[in-house]
Amino acid sequence: MGQNFFEEGGAGHAGAEPVAGYVKWYDPAKGFGFIVPDDGGADVFLGKAVIELAGHGIPKEGCRVEAMAQNRTKGRSATALLAVGPADPATLETLRAARRPRPPGPEVADVVGPRRGMVKLFNARRGFGFVTIGDGTPDIFFHVTTQGAGLRSLAVGDAVDVVWGSGPNGLTAVEVAPVVGEMRRSA
Repeated sequence: MGQNFFEEGGAGHAGAEPVAGYVKWYDPAKGFGFIVPDDGGADVFLGKAVIELAGHGIPKEGCRVEAMAQNRTKGRSATALLAVGPADPATLETLRAARRPRPPGPEVADVVGPRRGMVKLFNARRGFGFVTIGDGTPDIFFHVTTQGAGLRSLAVGDAVDVVWGSGPNGLTAVEVAPVVGEMRRSA
């Protein structure tokens, strides 16, 4: 894809530099999208006019692209789209994983786990509870928005695997996973 053009310095695009990467996303209704450059720099803006001038058609998410880009006041912007190649399946999965919603939660430090614990207290109506990992250990707070599945169906005594860290108000879970098939223990 266009290696000779890059070696020639992209004649005709004063101040522009070659950039290779893949399409992060492009929305035809909005008329723009972004390229994730291979050089690890900030995303490159990709506008509708550049795509139309190139005549390659609308690039799909994950497609390999080569372009010329200039630094502008709001960051790098593509000035020419030189080549569009097929999408790599691994790149597509990476993009989709990055877009998966992550539940909101507090920032935590010194993350520990996973470790097996037990639900000590759970208020389904208010959506929070505490896990204990053993006698004499501090309780670990969790909320139903914590990463994990099936948290609303938890009950006191349920076994869980928990990952936690130091949050602003004490130990806070960042991930809670119910242990399927394990008997409830007495609280």
